[in-house]
Amino acid sequence: MFFRSLLLTIAIALGVGCEGPTLPIPPPAALTAPDADGFVTLSGTAPPDVLVGAFNETRGEGVLGLSDAEGQYELRLRAEAGDFISYFYFQPDGDRSGTVGTTVPNPLP
Repeated sequence: MFFRSLLLTIAIALGVGCEGPTLPIPPPAALTAPDADGFVTLSGTAPPDVLVGAFNETRGEGVLGLSDAEGQYELRLRAEAGDFISYFYFQPDGDRSGTVGTTVPNPLP
């Protein structure tokens, strides 16, 4: 947990001071409702081989992962229905994308 927090802090720090953001990351193609353990799964497409981040603005927690050679990524993040999640990515040269966000859906009854 500490390591993930440290990575997110470093990633955000690298994004500060960039001349201009790269294109925004598209919203995730899929965002599950919270599972029994209190986690959501986020998946989507970003540029290939970039660092993708998701940050739960409500809880103040985040997670980082890498997109694959086709740009696909999947992240797992602690969240509850109604939490607001922000998404972004970092290019290998340090440029940061714009940020998009969405709200975690309610689980089906």
